[in-house]
Amino acid sequence: MDTKLTHNYYLQKKSIIIKNFDKNINLFRKVLSTQLDDRLTNKIEKEVRQEYESLLPNIPFIGGDKNRLTKNLIDTTIALAFSKVMKRYNYPTEEIAVFLFEIMKETFNSIPKVKKFLIRSLMFILLTFPFNILHRKIIKRFAKKSQMGIYSDNFMLYFIEGDGKEFDFGIDYTACPISKFWREQGVEEISPYICLYDYYSSKMTGTGLVRTMTLAEGFEKCDFRFKRGRKPQNKQRTQIITRETFNKQFS
Repeated sequence: MDTKLTHNYYLQKKSIIIKNFDKNINLFRKVLSTQLDDRLTNKIEKEVRQEYESLLPNIPFIGGDKNRLTKNLIDTTIALAFSKVMKRYNYPTEEIAVFLFEIMKETFNSIPKVKKFLIRSLMFILLTFPFNILHRKIIKRFAKKSQMGIYSDNFMLYFIEGDGKEFDFGIDYTACPISKFWREQGVEEISPYICLYDYYSSKMTGTGLVRTMTLAEGFEKCDFRFKRGRKPQNKQRTQIITRETFNKQFS
């Protein structure tokens, strides 16, 4: 792998990445403003921006434009920067998680209904015969490349054949750059909560995700199992925390 490209990719894309940050930080600000005054909201926003820019050169390289999950890594680094800042303000892990879940909701609420419909329709087609055959071939090829270390030693997944009853197909991640990066940055206790974003996504796409464990929780893999049209089910140790639940249990 080209070491120079590895170190410079995110800096070369910085202008595009910062534009994406500016779009997303508005959602963070909207959620923060419901709980904090303007002065503190402005201060945190400024610090998150500074933290994010300082993290850019250190984001793990997983193939850049050749890996469709590079965008996920870039986007979750915004949440990482936010978590680090909130931790410095002595917010407990559970309250930071509440903020993140509220931001996740705002993220999906901000997606136009037409776009949601088109995304769900596309996924329905991709998971339906005969298109599902091609879709699975693409995932298998992607998984094989990851196992060969083409993207990164920190990124590896395996395709799991489904039985047609319990699940249509599965993906096991045995190496995750997001989990590793959060651990390196000293906020590994918050990273299991950011993984729950996948359930919001699955609800929108109709992919019926069920998962029982993640690398972020300390297990040996993330076991994604998909079944078209099924309601997503979180069978993990880590669960979504609402602000109401937090106020009752942790205040």
